[in-house]
Amino acid sequence: MTEIVIRTDNLRVVPRVRDDIVAAIAPITTEKLVVETWYEVARDIVAAVKADVVSYGVIGMILVTLAIFGVSNTMTMTVFERTGEIGALRALGMEKRQVRTMFLAEGVTLGVLGTAFGSVIGALAAWYMNVHGIALPKDAIEAIAMPLADHYYAQSRGIDWLIGAGLSIASAWAGSVLPSRRAARVPVTTALAKGVR
Repeated sequence: MTEIVIRTDNLRVVPRVRDDIVAAIAPITTEKLVVETWYEVARDIVAAVKADVVSYGVIGMILVTLAIFGVSNTMTMTVFERTGEIGALRALGMEKRQVRTMFLAEGVTLGVLGTAFGSVIGALAAWYMNVHGIALPKDAIEAIAMPLADHYYAQSRGIDWLIGAGLSIASAWAGSVLPSRRAARVPVTTALAKGVR
């Protein structure tokens, strides 16, 4: 026998169980026995998981940046298409601040609607993962020197949904800031010259 594998129900007790085993075998044997936790045996996998977390953060920042640019592009096109309408509103007495607020509100509204639509699709995917999960082959489980379940399920926490929704709405707001300022700065005469479509 070259090794004995002991599994615990709770990963938090692993260091304590290791210390208990070392203390229990020390008085009864003179042989040099090595007691290692799963994260000591699977150092490479633990390092890879930590690297994945960093890469997911970078990918998340790229996605947020893309969302901001996407909203900004959409709102900029809206401002150009509605230049005549902006001029008519300004000629009727609307202040620059009100024009800016109107376009900001429109951008945030788009963000809220997009967040709601995305949350419905995400909730369906999370429900499927909570119920069915992803089955892992037994060969893969036995080949990896760390505790793995035979099925992986989604861990859907409310804080994750709130962070995602907050980032989406914040991205929509950030993408609307410059176009709304551009809309507020359009001269009334130039806007009226383009006419209302």
